[in-house]
Order: sequence, then C-alpha cells, then structure tokens
Amino acid sequence: MSLASGVGSGSDEGVTLADVVERLKAIEDIVRPLQPIPDALNALDDTVRDQRQQQVIDTFQLKISEDQLMSRCTKCNGRFIQKPLTVDEAIEASKGFQIIPSCLFNRNLEFWKCTDCNQLYWEGTQYHNAVQKFLSVCNISD
Repeated sequence: MSLASGVGSGSDEGVTLADVVERLKAIEDIVRPLQPIPDALNALDDTVRDQRQQQVIDTFQLKISEDQLMSRCTKCNGRFIQKPLTVDEAIEASKGFQIIPSCLFNRNLEFWKCTDCNQLYWEGTQYHNAVQKFLSVCNISD
C-alpha cells in the first residue's frame, strides 16, 4: 500500500505523502518571497507549513501510519531494498556517488538504498528529527 492514500481509493497507486510534501515544497518555492525571511519569522513559517500539511492531510483524507513514515526515498519516492546494507556494503555502494561521513563507520548502523536512484539513508539525527516532525504534524503518538 502507498504511504498515504485517500479513503476509498481502492488503489495501491494512490497519492503518497512524499508526493504531497513535494507539491507543498514546489508551491512554497513559488510563493515564498525572494528575500530571506528574518530569523524571528522562522518559527512562524514552520507553524504555517505544519498547518498547510495538516490541511492537505485532512482535505485528501490521507491515512498515515507510523510504520510507513520514512519508508520511501525523499529524492525520487522510490522504494528501499528489502535487506539493509552493512557499513562496508554502503561504502562500496556510495563510491563516486555519495559521501558517507567517516564518523559513521564505527557505529552499528544499517544503511538503506533506494532501488530507483541508489540514494543511501541511515538512521541518524536527521532521520529521528524528521520522524518526530511527522509524528507531530500528523498527530500520531509515539
């Protein structure tokens, strides 16, 4: 099933949350003023973005579950490989394509690769922050 599909769609090929987020980003890029937003307004900007995302979720009656969060590639909306890569496999897969920070080499991390664009992901600080943000915006409890 797709990450988030409309109620009653009856299709696994529905609109995904990644599609919705990508569309919101495109709209914001067009609407956002060309000059930088002062730091004092950044919190307000985040609040407005959260409200817009919630409005999209409500309007399209998207069903979002915690186990589906971060389950698609943020670059191409592709799916991840079924079995995680080891650090050595990730280093090999990233050659000439993506830089994996050396501070991750001694950690016991699993790496996930997109089957479409080969982008590598791991559960670091950005991952955990993004999950918490989605949980908050989507009103999903831990």
